[in-house]
Amino acid sequence: ADQMKLRFFTKISHEFRTPLTLILGPVEKLISELASHPGFTEQALVIQRNTLRLMNLINQFLDLSRLDAGVVKLNISKGDLFKYIHGIVNAYQFISHQKNIEYNFISASDSHICYFDADKIEKILYNLLSNAFKFTPPGGKIDVKVDLLNKEPGNEKEPDTLKITVSDTGKGIPEELLSRIFERFYQVDSKKYYESPGTGIGLALTHDLVSIYRGQIHVESTSGKGSSFIVSLPIDRSSFKEE
Repeated sequence: ADQMKLRFFTKISHEFRTPLTLILGPVEKLISELASHPGFTEQALVIQRNTLRLMNLINQFLDLSRLDAGVVKLNISKGDLFKYIHGIVNAYQFISHQKNIEYNFISASDSHICYFDADKIEKILYNLLSNAFKFTPPGGKIDVKVDLLNKEPGNEKEPDTLKITVSDTGKGIPEELLSRIFERFYQVDSKKYYESPGTGIGLALTHDLVSIYRGQIHVESTSGKGSSFIVSLPIDRSSFKEE
């Protein structure tokens, strides 16, 4: 049943992606060619941003189906972890200026060669950052802090754990909802807390990806003051199978 569902979602995702790609291409061409017309460019950027949001939503549905079907595996390679994360974080500079949000990248190092799954880290970070920017009002602040740790305190060997903390000064999460935010399709069904609740996909997908990565994720939040999502992932070779 899960394999049939996956085939269905793969087919339907392709059907959605094709027209969205055909929208995105011409819009991006117009943005580059008509950059001297600010009024037009502003409208075109709205089209581009919402088209990309739709593409991401479709990709998230497909990822959930792939997780259910058991076809999502770790794909570990050796590379510069900090340079890779810095590239992902930088992609949000535009929206931080647009929303007038102070945006900081606090890094333990400029460079560190280790073992990681680039695709999973990108999806985890993308979902956490999208969530932070959605619920942080203009004038707020978002910090992305990246640390390298050892599981055993006081151990002098190479770090074996990556810790990513995404903190915001947004609306926060009411205490009674904290235990449910990683549930699939769970969202606040009234405007009591948020004016525009999400789909309930992003954080659930993030939780599942962290679990496949053999890591941990938890949230600390105070309603009205902000939230911090803390992710810990292994980065040492011994944590992964040879294949």
